[in-house]
Amino acid sequence: GIQAGVKEFIYPEENIKTFNKFIIGDSSGQIDISLDEKTVDTKLIQKWITVIGFWNKSKYGSEFKTVYQALYALIAVTTPPLMMVILMGVLWPRFTSRAAFWTLLLGSGAVLASLFFPEIITPFAHGVEMDPERPYGYMRSLFGLVTSGLLAVSITIVDHVFFGASQWKETRPGMVVTTLHQGIAAFKGGPPNYRAPGRSAVLSLSVTDCESTEIRLPGWVLHELQAEPGDLLYISDARRWLGGFRSVHGPAGPATESEDAISVSRPLLEKGNLLADRPTRVEKII
Repeated sequence: GIQAGVKEFIYPEENIKTFNKFIIGDSSGQIDISLDEKTVDTKLIQKWITVIGFWNKSKYGSEFKTVYQALYALIAVTTPPLMMVILMGVLWPRFTSRAAFWTLLLGSGAVLASLFFPEIITPFAHGVEMDPERPYGYMRSLFGLVTSGLLAVSITIVDHVFFGASQWKETRPGMVVTTLHQGIAAFKGGPPNYRAPGRSAVLSLSVTDCESTEIRLPGWVLHELQAEPGDLLYISDARRWLGGFRSVHGPAGPATESEDAISVSRPLLEKGNLLADRPTRVEKII
């Protein structure tokens, strides 16, 4: 009864069979929307998306001259507050989580308000004349960035003065640019090693039955890469066109006695999806 009511409300009676045939391949006039618990009819989903897309095009497509204008109209509303929160979080150690939340919320509200009251964008228009049909379509982003920036700074100051918020630099080292070195050291578990960047070596693999996560290299390779035990290494299949599909990271261990093989444990080999009979490239990361 509900299905029939929905069909009669949305579609004319004479089009029901045609619609059913297009959507589910059945012209009997009965819509079966039951789905198996383990399978989903992807063709049915694709056809529904097609129908919704055509409906949106017929309803809203005529409001914009080009696809770029339609895309930019969406970006100008949603992106500025989000980008300001990301930039503040990366660049300013004093930026707080409370300020991020309210900047995103109030910044989005300000941008949405400019859709109904475009006059508030005028001070940021820089001489761009307002089009009554699409007022300040390309200047709304600037308005959103400036407004969100002012909100971020103001709310952060209030948060520190009245709520005693601590800095990201103190509570989350590595979360801002000024503490990037600390973040790298925390990730590695020791001081970073930036010597001899970009060097690599190709050797065979030697698989052991231990459970260690260390990657052990011959002494001459450690010297070539200027790596030390504890440095973070990256080993991958020597075929670069695989794009890292067969690769894994691990800490460098003590030098091996072998002069032509990389020693890894079997769990590490399986984790990286590596092949024991294929040449392997090793690089030092940090």
